[in-house]
Amino acid sequence: MKGRTKCPDCKHEFVLDIPADKKKHEAVCPKCEKKFTILTSDSDKDSGEQFFWEEYGEPRKTILSSKKPHTKKPQIVAIILVCVFIIGISTAAFSEVFIESSMEVASSIGLKSDVEIHLINQTNISINSANVSIEGVGNLKKAGNGSFIAKEVEVGIKKVEISSQGYNSITREILVAPIFTSYTEIKLSKGNKEITNEFDNASCSIILVIFSIFALLGAIACYKRKHFDLAIIGCLISIFSFGFFMIGSILSIIAFILVMKSREEFDNGKKGKVF
Repeated sequence: MKGRTKCPDCKHEFVLDIPADKKKHEAVCPKCEKKFTILTSDSDKDSGEQFFWEEYGEPRKTILSSKKPHTKKPQIVAIILVCVFIIGISTAAFSEVFIESSMEVASSIGLKSDVEIHLINQTNISINSANVSIEGVGNLKKAGNGSFIAKEVEVGIKKVEISSQGYNSITREILVAPIFTSYTEIKLSKGNKEITNEFDNASCSIILVIFSIFALLGAIACYKRKHFDLAIIGCLISIFSFGFFMIGSILSIIAFILVMKSREEFDNGKKGKVF
């Protein structure tokens, strides 16, 4: 045990360790090297000795984190996100059919988004003088620097028509997805032809696959109850994997809610610290 005493000659105080079962201890002052006897028990005060033991400090304590009871929420989220992953991959494989059906459902419930079209020429210089119209909306508003914008556009695959003097006219299909602004950059070439570009299913499929992979990563994090931030990111990004009839998005939102409710179960129990 640890205690503190004082030298009878130089009055120097110092700390030393003495075995717990010892009633007397021969001490040596580290300053003047004076030898004297220390009594560790108050019951020996009548023995005539003048130097007694004084408890010093407290035993070190280890602070342990309390364990929270585990629930099945993270495992349920893992299963949900695996389903989102499967739905997303299936959607990517048959992107045109599933995207059209999903966007029809989103449009029917009133979801809308903003659209921004940016026009450039072959040397990547912005084109400000052009007519840009979008299906169901009409002409887009000029925003400067080659940008044309439209607000509150119904989601879905929309046809965009672009014409500018001295350049080929272009008709292109773009995907207007909910929540985020749908941004498309279009390069115009010199000429007087009419060019038609249909919706790019391959690029859309790649994007859906990437979003679906995030759902799988989130599922792994939830199953292991580790990396809460990865679980949250997986839930949020997988919302945009859509899936047929928006089922993937709905499941991802449910998964996000469950993850937030079980956040204390992730990486639970840090090692105790000694103070």
